[in-house]
This record gives sequence, structure tokens and C-alpha cells, in this order.
Amino acid sequence: MNRFKLLFLFLLLMVLSACNKHEETLIMNAIVNGEQVSYDVYCYALKSVAQYEDGTMVYNKYTINGLDGKKGGVFFQVVDSTTSKTCFCFEDFNPNMLYYNDGPNSTCHAIDASLEITKEEKGILCGEFDMLVLKHNGDTIRISDGVFELNLEATKIILNR
Repeated sequence: MNRFKLLFLFLLLMVLSACNKHEETLIMNAIVNGEQVSYDVYCYALKSVAQYEDGTMVYNKYTINGLDGKKGGVFFQVVDSTTSKTCFCFEDFNPNMLYYNDGPNSTCHAIDASLEITKEEKGILCGEFDMLVLKHNGDTIRISDGVFELNLEATKIILNR
């Protein structure tokens, strides 16, 4: 019985240490109107692969959020019907999920953006991004030299048709 307890504790420690290492990779940095900003809270990426039962309509959807309660955040969502793209331009984004939030009740939608996925392996998604957003008063916010290294949560959804 003692061996089982030791084995259980060993496995529990291994899982906890693996989880802690994964969280250390949550990085998102950008230059916002000339100021270096780091988003290191609530950063994640979600990849969904959906298909009909006959195998058609397969796509990748990347939702990439970088959020910090004090500094606002950036939000991207792209759909790739080829499942193989790594570079996305403004037309590739879901316009409702492409914006910058620089504080409470101050969502600014993008008028231009690009995103490049530079590496995807072992549950980690790395890339670069730029964005130009239009504020309600007509001013713009330039977000440039953005980089991220995020946990990738992969989900497979089967649509019944």
C-alpha cells in the first residue's frame, strides 16, 4: 500500500511541475504608441479544428488574447480554411475579435492588422503581430513589434450535419 501512495505522490509532483513550467512561457510584448508594454496575464491561444462528419469544412481558428488588468489588452481571432496558413492580414481576421482595449470601457477596433505564427510545437504557439486601431475620438493607436509565446489549447469539434 505504501508503494501506491509513493507512486501517486510522485505522479502528482510530476504533473504539478509540468504545469508550472508551461505557465512560464506566457509572454506577450508590444510597442504601443512608442511605449514598450508587456502582457503577461491571461495570455493564451485557442486552436479549433472543426469538420462535418464527411470530412469537409476543416478549419483552424486561432484566438489569441493578451490581457493585463492595468494596461488593457489585445485580441485577435483568425480563421484558416486551409489549416496551414501562418501569415494573416487584415482581411483574414474576424472583425468583431480584432481590437485593443486600453482600459475599462475603451475598446478600439482595428483598421489594419497582421499576425504571423512563427512556431507551433508541443503546446506552444509563437508569433509576431502589428495592429492599428481607431479610437472613438478619431485618434489612432499603433501597436508594433508585437511578439508572443503562448500556451496553445487545441480543441477538435465535430459538427453534425
